[in-house]
Amino acid sequence: MHRTYELKKMDSRIRYKIGANGNPSNFSYFLVSRTLRGKFYEFEIHHNLSIECPYESEIFYTADVSVITKDSIVRISPETYTQQRSCCRGADVQTFFEVKHMSPFPELLFSFVGIPENLLKKEERTNAVKHLAPSLLMSGKANPHGYKIKDYLESKYSVNIIFNIFGTPSVIYSNSYPKKKIGTLESNVF
Repeated sequence: MHRTYELKKMDSRIRYKIGANGNPSNFSYFLVSRTLRGKFYEFEIHHNLSIECPYESEIFYTADVSVITKDSIVRISPETYTQQRSCCRGADVQTFFEVKHMSPFPELLFSFVGIPENLLKKEERTNAVKHLAPSLLMSGKANPHGYKIKDYLESKYSVNIIFNIFGTPSVIYSNSYPKKKIGTLESNVF
């Protein structure tokens, strides 16, 4: 099994995409490759990439982190926009991650499973490369109701919902608290 990881820089600099706007070809991303059972696979890992809904054209969402098939970003001219848009078609998305610096609440947890539903189904995917299932990471702590929703969604869909990623939500803004890993991740893959 052979794996490679490479950071693609723009003009010898790392250019971080902080929002949905902007052409992804102007920003840095990771190129990941793997040979598995004699077959070569390549994927790109992007931040804030627009993704077209797999069920309806010209409807988009932006995932915080997306793993996509290599060279699958396209430029299109949707009727709903006055200019061209760069995006990845939903069928080329391997997995994605949303990260929220807030406490979990039911509407957010349930809305996560609607984007995009084709990646979240429990049945086994046919491709040979396994990816971490789509994941929602939250800085806040959940109450018992939040954990009940998490358990339900993770049993019904191939998703990971992770609470309290910083231990204390304010720790990311503080110089007083050391940064440390909180707990372990037992995750769904597909």
